[in-house]
Amino acid sequence: MSPLSLILIALLAFVLGFWLTKRLQRQQKQRLPSPPSFSLAQRPQQAASAPINREALNAQVQTLLDRNQKTEAIKLVQEQTGCSLKEAKAYVVNGIAPVGFPDLFAPQDFGAASQISGEAMLKIQRLIATDQRMEAIKLVQLYTRWDLKTAMAYLEQLASRG
Repeated sequence: MSPLSLILIALLAFVLGFWLTKRLQRQQKQRLPSPPSFSLAQRPQQAASAPINREALNAQVQTLLDRNQKTEAIKLVQEQTGCSLKEAKAYVVNGIAPVGFPDLFAPQDFGAASQISGEAMLKIQRLIATDQRMEAIKLVQLYTRWDLKTAMAYLEQLASRG
């Protein structure tokens, strides 16, 4: 046999071995079971015997924020309410109560509401009373520059106070 034919046979054997190896790897990947999927919407249920003390939670969060410990404050809100990380962060950073916990808002959380004039506040209250919440939200956003979620939370608190 000539050296050229030996080189061709070796090259052919190498390519064939490489192709078979890749094919087997693909088949093994297809046989592996997919990892279990978890719903991110699931949240731990809080015990009914341990109601949330709004004032104590707000005081603890404020103390942690005064110490520049925002991460610990977010973790505290998560542990106390069982809410998601996103909701806890929104509460700590922006004062937006987690879904299902609107009572966590203290009236002082809405400092920008003082920018709403008395006449505008009467109009907002009339809009709430006549079930025109979207118009009321737009008006609150106009005066305070709040995002939609904060304006909605403020109106929810305003409606609950009567």
